Amino acid sequence: MLETAGQSHVLQFWAELSAEERGAILEEISQLQPEELLEHCRAAAAAASRHSSADGRLDERMEPVPPEFIGSVRKSDKETLQMWGDEGLLQISRGRVAVLLLAGGQGTRLGVSYPKGMYNVGLPSRKTMYQIQAERIQKVQDLAKMKHGCKCTIPWYIMTSEFTLGPTEKFFKENEYFGLCPSNVVMFEQRMIPAVGFDGKVILEKKNKIAMAPDGNGGLYRALVDNKILEDMGRRGVEYLHVYCVDNILVKMADPVFIGFCVNKGADCGAKVVDKAYSAEPVGVVCRVDGLYQVIEYSEIQPETSELRGPGGELLFGAGNICNHFFTRGFLKEVAEKFESQLKQHVAIKKVPFVDGEGNLVKPIKPNGIKMEKFVFDVFQFSKKFVAFEVLREEEFSPLKNADGAPLDTPTTARRSLLAQHYRWALAAGASFLDEQDKPIPPKHSMAQNEDPPAICEISPLVSYFGEKYARMFKNVFGSGFLVRTAHVILTWVITLILFLHDTDLRKQEETGELTLPVLFVLLVLVSVLLYFAVSLMDPGFVLTDDCDLQFTLGIAEETQDMIPQTTKSIRLRRCGHCLVQQPMRSKHCQTCQHCVRRYDHHCPWIENCVGERNHRWFVLYLAVQLIVLLWGLYMAWSGFSHAPTWQLWLRTNGVLLGAAAVVAVLSLTVLLLLGSHLYLVSLNTTTWEFMSRHRISYLKHCGVDENPFDRGALRNLWGFFCIWEPVVWEHVYFKQGNDPI
Repeated sequence: MLETAGQSHVLQFWAELSAEERGAILEEISQLQPEELLEHCRAAAAAASRHSSADGRLDERMEPVPPEFIGSVRKSDKETLQMWGDEGLLQISRGRVAVLLLAGGQGTRLGVSYPKGMYNVGLPSRKTMYQIQAERIQKVQDLAKMKHGCKCTIPWYIMTSEFTLGPTEKFFKENEYFGLCPSNVVMFEQRMIPAVGFDGKVILEKKNKIAMAPDGNGGLYRALVDNKILEDMGRRGVEYLHVYCVDNILVKMADPVFIGFCVNKGADCGAKVVDKAYSAEPVGVVCRVDGLYQVIEYSEIQPETSELRGPGGELLFGAGNICNHFFTRGFLKEVAEKFESQLKQHVAIKKVPFVDGEGNLVKPIKPNGIKMEKFVFDVFQFSKKFVAFEVLREEEFSPLKNADGAPLDTPTTARRSLLAQHYRWALAAGASFLDEQDKPIPPKHSMAQNEDPPAICEISPLVSYFGEKYARMFKNVFGSGFLVRTAHVILTWVITLILFLHDTDLRKQEETGELTLPVLFVLLVLVSVLLYFAVSLMDPGFVLTDDCDLQFTLGIAEETQDMIPQTTKSIRLRRCGHCLVQQPMRSKHCQTCQHCVRRYDHHCPWIENCVGERNHRWFVLYLAVQLIVLLWGLYMAWSGFSHAPTWQLWLRTNGVLLGAAAVVAVLSLTVLLLLGSHLYLVSLNTTTWEFMSRHRISYLKHCGVDENPFDRGALRNLWGFFCIWEPVVWEHVYFKQGNDPI
């Protein structure tokens, strides 16, 4: 095979290799087809020759994208943008949208050896690129759910390479997929192809290893077939795909406006673009060449062409490509089946470490190898309906490519871009900022790229996707909680009235003047309603600020306050990714209430409030009183049934009372089960959330199946729950430190 391809030198060190090393290189060789390898090496050498002498004369064949195929955030009115956004959210709510991340590259230019997605640019939250993107996916899912009332999922496909697959998988597992369901995060690997020398020979990286490189982000189309990704999309019902690169910190995954625009236009392929900052800016340009849509690299365009202006003074070729694309699944399938082999091979001349004839590793000081790449945007030419969508650079494009010290696209510029965006969002929402002396900081609505915002403000993607404001962050008395509480009160008193209007024991005693039981029943109903409102409206234990006393009692220095010293049950005092407060142990963020809740049990739709540290005992008391009322009411309903000669007459006489009794019976069973389960869990000193999700909770998943670090015995657990009102530092209980009141 190697001789056929003219690459027999690959095995020149065969005699020196161990059995394991021989197996490794044979495995690598087996992945290469002789004909493909021969053609690849010939094409690489020929392309490199053309690359060095290319004239790149495309100017006379270029024309801008026609206006009717361009959408614009800046030029469109609010109603049109709203229409596109609504269409996008509708498609998301129907499960027809997925996102695909191109993450095959390492952070070499950033000075790190791990994948770019794992990079932390220095935000106050210390979030990585992967976490920011995962949280944006969660938020846009929530927006679609809020809009259309149905739970939906946006599958996240991540294309990695041989270098990034393992670290990425490990990173996601260690971080519990950042709150996403693991089955909806699908990682797959793109092909690796040999690096070739200028003589057309494959380069050896080691004696037993060929120097390989990913086949560029255009390797996506082959990888979709190799890994059966298109079939997976079909099974999930995905029809539209948003494809983007990992290094853009401002990227909006599954952007509803972009998705909606493309769907509305009937496009099979689309690209987000930004206005070039200046004519010579080194970004590719989306345009048409010979009537076909392409991205032309800046180096292929003559300066005089780059400087051409339209009637309004704008750059004629100013649609800068930001590697942010829309595809239909049908279009991807067609590309994979018909056009993948026709994609252009791009030449990258690189310094490739190699072993010389003596087997010594050599790190070249000048380029010595050819890496062939395909680009994801080279499929535009095959589109039947291509559209471009212009977005604002300051809102959607800030790449991370170079280490600090470079003039552009560094961790510092990326961090500034995101914090400046969040600062603008806060100002637009009516926020004002104070300095250390509590004096107002004058607002600044525009900043240069090398300028920090006047105040540091980071907004979690879980709170806001594109700066939208939510009334749900503040409780609205006329929201769903008002409706639920009103319905509860009406139902309670209607059933009570039915019991008094029919010939029940309550009515009989009232008519005979024996008022003790009727009055007691009404008072008990009133107590249950008052307890309902108390539990429903009281603070369940919201965590509104960092607990400085907790940090002090645990002996945590400010610079390491997120860590507890390592023990056999090592945990983190983590900062909430939603509201950015430090979470005490046993607390959890409630997506409905938009707050972290101490000793979180669950969010109860019946009371439209969380059940947590401050209202849990009142919730159990309410259930007990409600159960007594319901059982008493059921008994009274039974006493009111009257006899009749026929079933029809009996139903006509007792129909209303029977309906009330049926409702009371169902509610009695529900409350009985709830009360029993809560008393059982309280006796174990565990919560509903901990009981259901212990395998995902950081401080419990490492404990044994029957181990509960908070259990002090049933009697002490019940005493502590009902009789001790002081807040408990659960970290002390967990580590068996100190003497707490339990």
